[in-house]
Amino acid sequence: MARRGKTALKKFERLESLALWRDGPDAQRREVMLSFGLSSIIITDTAERPLGHWSLTAIERLNPGGTPALFAPDSEASETLEIDDPTMIEAIETVRRAIARKKPRSGRLRLAIGGLTFIAVSCAGIFGVPAALEKQALKSLPSVAEQEIGAAIATELWKITGRPCRSTFANDALDALRNAVVENSENSAIYIVKDAIKTVVGLPGGSFAIGAPLVEDFDSPAISAGYLASAVVASSDWSPMNELVDSLKFFELVNLVTTGKIDQETASRFARKLISEQHEIAPDEDFIALLVDKGISIRAIADAIDITGEFSIEMNEAAIVLQPNPSKIMNDGDWVALQAICGN
Repeated sequence: MARRGKTALKKFERLESLALWRDGPDAQRREVMLSFGLSSIIITDTAERPLGHWSLTAIERLNPGGTPALFAPDSEASETLEIDDPTMIEAIETVRRAIARKKPRSGRLRLAIGGLTFIAVSCAGIFGVPAALEKQALKSLPSVAEQEIGAAIATELWKITGRPCRSTFANDALDALRNAVVENSENSAIYIVKDAIKTVVGLPGGSFAIGAPLVEDFDSPAISAGYLASAVVASSDWSPMNELVDSLKFFELVNLVTTGKIDQETASRFARKLISEQHEIAPDEDFIALLVDKGISIRAIADAIDITGEFSIEMNEAAIVLQPNPSKIMNDGDWVALQAICGN
């Protein structure tokens, strides 16, 4: 988001409001609590149990100008939210306007897409999936579209892992963890999930899902920060979007280039792929350099990944030479709140 947009959104930080949520076309409306973030809206019940998670890059207004405002998480409108809080409505609309300004002009996009599709289909019969089409998909896809794709994959991922854990008390801790590791973190979200993920999974668009064991089973936030840092380094070399594009079949790739989206089946398959290929720490030079730069305790991570020290000799040596005094990622109260985010 442009710097001007970031400034405009600062007044909405920590914004919460009541709303009426319908989780299906035939479902009864129920009162819920909404929490607004820079990339998502979290829906919880009155006991703070998570009910839903909507990406702000995909949310749609069903009754422009109407009151109460009626929103859906996508064009299918499988769920709806009725909101009459003017500040929450303004926050959502501010994001929607920022996203609309970033989208390419449709006429020019259609012309480019039409030519690209013709070339791609012509080449496919001879060469299979053309590498040029993969490069074009990565080059031409707007960042907002990548975030929408990430949200679609996250929706399928939550079907496997369960909805991300949610606690108002842990908001500051999640922000501290994100800001300690991720550059341009205002465009990223950090999720803690209870099942299926044991390490860290990166999503297109720059968000990350962290397995609850990384916060529940250790005495220090350095471990979850270290695994997150390792995933960030891996993403800089070969991003989740690269991984997605590389996994697509030809007509899935054409669909991505022509629409800027992936279908549910593709999103579901890639979510399962992420689960099966979870990221493990690779203690290479780039990883250690990031830990030093961010002040994340190298020694704590070395002990966590290999308590014998044999596998982590290089990291322990780096800890002695490069990092005598690691930074504190978050205060003790926030760390306790983060450890309890999934209800343990």
